[in-house]
Amino acid sequence: MEKRMRGNGSLEVSAFGLGCMGRSFGDGPAADRHETIARLRPAVEGPFDVDVVSAAVSALFDKIGPGILVSHSQSGGPGWRTAMKSQNVRAIVAYEPGSNFIFPEGNVPPPIPSSFGPLEALGAPLTEFMLLTKIPIAPDLVPEGAFASSSDS
Repeated sequence: MEKRMRGNGSLEVSAFGLGCMGRSFGDGPAADRHETIARLRPAVEGPFDVDVVSAAVSALFDKIGPGILVSHSQSGGPGWRTAMKSQNVRAIVAYEPGSNFIFPEGNVPPPIPSSFGPLEALGAPLTEFMLLTKIPIAPDLVPEGAFASSSDS
């Protein structure tokens, strides 16, 4: 895999993708704005598919090796699916997870209404779900009582 050195030369990173720093950081002049948009458009248009996203992230972890997966908002569900697919996900840090919560099949709760539409949980076979119990998962900003069942009230 092609690598690049960053910072003072002590940080080696994958040359994969644009990263989060935009279209010019650290690699010379910015690419043409229209060219950059044309490159990104296929990745952001179209329906959201948790299985496609988790398969792609799992393939990335297979390529780069062990690491900690950090997710935010809608990427929470694909992050958990990725951890069930790749043994290279050694931990998850989930900031404000907001979609596709994973539950064992047969124990999936009904959707929760939200201002963005219903938040739906996904089922997974128990053997796959149990893989999530073997790694640290650090959720952030989960509202108190979010996991209480209706029979607890």
